[in-house]
Amino acid sequence: MKRILALALFLGTISMSWSIPVDLLHCEFSRTSPPNMALSATPMDLTRTPLGWLVKIPQKGTTEPLRLPHDPWIRPRPVAVVLRAETLRGKAKFRLNMVDGHGRWYATGWQELTPGQDRIVVPLEGMPEGKGTCRLMNMVIDTEVTDSELLLKRLDVIFNRPAMEAVQWVMDTGDGMLPFYTNAPSFILRNSSDTPVTRQEKITFTDMYGSHYDVASDVDLAPYSEIRLTPPQTPPHIGVWYGPATDLAPRVMFAITPENGLATPANDEFDFAVDNHWINPAVVESMRYLGIRAARTIVGWERIQPKGPNDWSYRDFDARLDALSAVGIKMRDTLVFTPAWAAIDNPKQLRFPRNRRPRQDYWEKYVRAMVERYGDKVQFFELWNEPDLKGFVDFPVDEYITLCRSARRIAHEVNPRLKLASGGFATMSPSLDGGAPARFHEEVLRQAKDTFDLHSYHEHGYFPHFQQMVDQYFLPMRERCEVTVPWLASETAMHSANSTDFAQADCLFKKLLFSWARGAISYTWYGLCNNGYDLKYSEDNFGILDRFMSPKYIFAVYAAIVREYQTAKYQGQIQCPGAPWLFAFCTPKAVLLANWAATNSTASAIYAAYANASSATQLDLAGNGSNRATRQGVALFTVTGSGSTLVLQGATAVDKVKPVGVLNIPEAVSLNSNTNGQLTICNPWNDTVTCRISPRLSAGQSISGLPGDITLLANETRSLPFTLRCEQDATSLNIQCQFASHPTMDIAAPLQTTLVSENADFSRPPDFILDQYSQLVSSFEFDPASAATLWRGPNDLSAKVWIGLYADKLHIRAEVQDDRQVFSPEATNIWKGDSIQMALGFPGQQGHFELGAALDGQGLAIPDVWITPATYAIAALRQAMELHINREGSNTMYQLALPIASLGMKPARLREGFRFNFLVNDNDDGLTRKCYLRLAPGIGSAQTMDASPMIICK
Repeated sequence: MKRILALALFLGTISMSWSIPVDLLHCEFSRTSPPNMALSATPMDLTRTPLGWLVKIPQKGTTEPLRLPHDPWIRPRPVAVVLRAETLRGKAKFRLNMVDGHGRWYATGWQELTPGQDRIVVPLEGMPEGKGTCRLMNMVIDTEVTDSELLLKRLDVIFNRPAMEAVQWVMDTGDGMLPFYTNAPSFILRNSSDTPVTRQEKITFTDMYGSHYDVASDVDLAPYSEIRLTPPQTPPHIGVWYGPATDLAPRVMFAITPENGLATPANDEFDFAVDNHWINPAVVESMRYLGIRAARTIVGWERIQPKGPNDWSYRDFDARLDALSAVGIKMRDTLVFTPAWAAIDNPKQLRFPRNRRPRQDYWEKYVRAMVERYGDKVQFFELWNEPDLKGFVDFPVDEYITLCRSARRIAHEVNPRLKLASGGFATMSPSLDGGAPARFHEEVLRQAKDTFDLHSYHEHGYFPHFQQMVDQYFLPMRERCEVTVPWLASETAMHSANSTDFAQADCLFKKLLFSWARGAISYTWYGLCNNGYDLKYSEDNFGILDRFMSPKYIFAVYAAIVREYQTAKYQGQIQCPGAPWLFAFCTPKAVLLANWAATNSTASAIYAAYANASSATQLDLAGNGSNRATRQGVALFTVTGSGSTLVLQGATAVDKVKPVGVLNIPEAVSLNSNTNGQLTICNPWNDTVTCRISPRLSAGQSISGLPGDITLLANETRSLPFTLRCEQDATSLNIQCQFASHPTMDIAAPLQTTLVSENADFSRPPDFILDQYSQLVSSFEFDPASAATLWRGPNDLSAKVWIGLYADKLHIRAEVQDDRQVFSPEATNIWKGDSIQMALGFPGQQGHFELGAALDGQGLAIPDVWITPATYAIAALRQAMELHINREGSNTMYQLALPIASLGMKPARLREGFRFNFLVNDNDDGLTRKCYLRLAPGIGSAQTMDASPMIICK
């Protein structure tokens, strides 16, 4: 589905998306593709070379402005610009044009560029402050003779900065445009100041698992000079490596990973694909390096016929198609985005109305022209984008079906072999717009499934959401509607906003392989490149590369998937006690067992795969391998919350999988108290084996009852009870097991320290704070029409929560920060407006309580109860709730008192501990809940107390 306001911007400016943007300080012309200036009033021939842009100017005189690669970030005011360039023929001078924060243009003075001169410093003393910000936009060149030639190498925009930050680390891409390496990275160290620098420079890079790679070098740099550095030591393993984050420049990032390329045959069962809104040499090279076989890109009807029914422009489409086809990448396009002149109406009067209703005759002429011109040259055309969302089709389902039927008829007339895909349906979520998108989707299938050859489905979000939508809604709907054409995950991803890069990378692994296992013929990640620069805004961060074309962690994961699964065929899902996700794929030399835990926690367990393997290696997400114990065809491996692949060499199938080492211990532990747990160890082999057990305890942990070594008979299982004591907060219990002389393997169980509430004096610090992105749940992140309403941080929505016992009442206080107070549009569903919800689970009860509170439109406090344990009456509890709510400015104070007798509790039972969960709802448009922040999973959806924190009230 995609994707919001950024989509409108990129579709409107695609012809200008020709380069890798300049970073905060530097622009390497060798890493950017120049614009086409051949048709300007003063023509220039620009060619990207390994050294920079080669500029040939046939006429003498002043040229039109040459657009420079510039990013849209507003910067502090610079003090100078340094141009590194070389005159190859003739003599020239140049002038730079900038714009300040008020939108006022500023031109530098003319600067001479003569033969033999390599660097010019352009001071900016006369530039107005302009809110202290500016952008470098373009340059004008003035030549004195005809047939002049220049080589533009680099632009450095210089800012005042501390002396210790004068030296900048930049990736040296050599002859290429992208920081991808197969062995050792290369760097450029630049002095960005006007004073010499002599010292040791050091930088630390971190991979997705926290490993470090240090690079250091002694430097002696004159002002504005540089050195190139290839470190003698290489990173410890393949993957993507991040330098430290900084506010002054983009993070330095690079990939060490084998080049997949496109020379090997494609997988005839499954296509690896990406989506991107623009195509240029850097984009194509990134896809080729990864081994991507298909690219989804929307040119749009508005660009094909921008001005009227007789105005046809295929330039952008042809350029994309030619660039992709030249390296062997198949292009997928979408017939969508009605030009204003071809629309029946523009119901929302939007500047970029993606939901314009096309006139049927104009639509048919557009479709016919596209299929006649491109036919088999594209892999397939999709019929509209996300037609189930009002942001793309705000007209009745029968009108969309009419568009589909006419397209099918025309395509069959022109080329019966041409494939059409349904519009990529956005979501099956019943919570989005009351389930309207899913109903639209099903109605299209019931009436018009014969109009397409491929069933296109999106569904953004993390794996648990995707799995639920596919298994519980999407596939059953296909069966109900008797849809037999193949389906593909044609645009589905998750962003990396707010430093969730690892979660994004893990999401790709799980969703892609799960889609394959559920019968999809292709998976398309949205998108190759970030749409913008704001690392806290979800819509800017869906890319495999950032907006500067530097690789993110997910780049290494997609590269590893393509590398390992290129020749794979899906075999089946393996069922196993403990219910991890296990999917077997067969290659000519091995079986690949994709695996991850059923819950995305810090737990890890050891399993045995019975597959008659000669050896086994477990690959992490980036493709780094660890040898695993393999005897008698049985291989051990570890299952964690993140994905991995067990490579079973010589195997042809997996017979079964069973647990070998599992920790069972309550997640909630009380400090300075004993907690009982159990370690279960199994010998998976047909002979006796010794297992060494080594607890790896954190500070304040002690354990008793576990033996150091145990001897297990053939196929014996042993349960070993133990007692854990924690004197400090701990997040997990970790134990290493070593079978015979094989490598040690880790078992872990998450721990959570029980909160002890001494009283109801809420002048103390809050017991819980909800203000983190990791606590956010938002359906709107899957709907591009609603991007402007996405959660933007604690000032948008956050909460502080206290809980305590006083006078036989359970007191709960919540201070909610919410920039807009909006009441529920439905009086009987207060959760659809600004409100709070909480869940209480007490020992010995069959079920749990869930209740909530909100203000109504008259400012009255409204209590509500939705769930109670068996034998408890909802109405009685609602009546017992003592509720006060006060709103001042952007702060809402909720104070709730619950007689513990109404909950079936006595003070002594509360001192034994109970589970508590909490969420705060946000509604900004008056229509429905846009998002909520929750303390733990199990509230707001999939109601359960399993993950809720434990509380003791004294």
